[in-house]
Amino acid sequence: MKKISLIIIIFLYSSISFVGAQRDLTMYNLRHVPQSLSTNPSFKPAYNNYISIPVLSGINLDLINTGFSISDILVPKGGNDSLFLNSDDAFFSQMNGSNRLSVNLAFNLFGFGFKLKKNFIFFDIKNKLNAEVGYSSDFLKFLIQGNGGALLGTTADFGGLAFNATNYTEYGLGLNRAFSDKLRIGAKFKLLSGVLNVNTLENNLSITTNRDNFGLNIAGGFKVGTSNISQFTDSTGGNPQDILGNLFNFKNFGLGVDLGATYEVSEKLSVNASVIDLGFIRWSDKVQTHTLKPFDLSFNGLESNSLFSKDSTDAFTNLQDSLNNIFETTKDNSSYSTALATRFYFGANYKLLPFLNVGAIWYNEINNGSYRPGFVVSTTISSKRMFSTTLNYSYFSGSSNIGFGLNFRGFYIVTDNLLALPMFNPYGSRIASISIGANIVFGSDKEDKQD
Repeated sequence: MKKISLIIIIFLYSSISFVGAQRDLTMYNLRHVPQSLSTNPSFKPAYNNYISIPVLSGINLDLINTGFSISDILVPKGGNDSLFLNSDDAFFSQMNGSNRLSVNLAFNLFGFGFKLKKNFIFFDIKNKLNAEVGYSSDFLKFLIQGNGGALLGTTADFGGLAFNATNYTEYGLGLNRAFSDKLRIGAKFKLLSGVLNVNTLENNLSITTNRDNFGLNIAGGFKVGTSNISQFTDSTGGNPQDILGNLFNFKNFGLGVDLGATYEVSEKLSVNASVIDLGFIRWSDKVQTHTLKPFDLSFNGLESNSLFSKDSTDAFTNLQDSLNNIFETTKDNSSYSTALATRFYFGANYKLLPFLNVGAIWYNEINNGSYRPGFVVSTTISSKRMFSTTLNYSYFSGSSNIGFGLNFRGFYIVTDNLLALPMFNPYGSRIASISIGANIVFGSDKEDKQD
């Protein structure tokens, strides 16, 4: 059982990472980089013009596991170098009841921006993939300890077990404008073409093991919606052209908007706020909603004499018929909608020196009905146009992180957690992220004399 559990856990950690919302907690203060407009469309770029190099303009990978790090779950025992699954009750007690493993991957396919009098206009095309596995601490305990450990005589709640995945292409057109010497407001409007979706709509599964006779009671129900996943589920393999076509054909149509504002309180102090990815996708292409109706099953095993008698076939047939009657499923092809993972930033920056400022961000995220807050304190050093770097401390999803970003003449590399890099402490980190890319930037940041 533990060997199987180890395979499942390693699979979740490895395979999904090559598949929730990018937080971009460090990018928010690296404003020489045009991609910072994705965190607040009101920001004024350091350059009058930029072109995002196709494909090379940026890739963003974000990985979070709120329940545990690798060093939490794989521990040495017996005084040797071997690692074992951590089955101690203390390990499970430090976890929340509901946890998640999420991966977000975004490609900047193309983009450009230019200044026009008091306005800055920008456009980009991105492909985004957000995937999230939800799991309860009871589910992980069941995998590692089995149903005969601490769960014996109790009800194990699997209600947090879920899988959600969304892939879509985003076409965004944005504009920000200086309305006065102090106030700048920006907005970005997006057309979305959904590629594929898996959405867990309901799950209230549970399992109870009787302390006296080890009988099982399994109860609950399940509902999941999918769009355009036949390539992965059909025995024929489906047609890969269906996925490629959905990058551009808007059969799964969506809309989104980013809004932002920046206000100069004084020569040294500024405040800013933004809401990012407020929107939805309507899934209509090759839609299937599968529902496992509520059930309640008690199973105390099979009589040993029935297994070795002439009637053993009948015993298994009767069991199969009973299960088919209990586990009743339905399929529906109606369209459904999903909301984007929406982010809210509230920030302030104070200029200590012409090249040095400190800042703070209060971050909020609403994703799959869950509210996830965080905060950041940062310091940023920048020249007028050539160079900028930022260092910060952030706290998000129960994890403390050190973020770092560097920009040099259009090339940038950013991470929200330095500690997850191989040279530091990757196995002890619950958050890992990396953004890297290059832009062609040109033009002065001075205000036009004629408006």
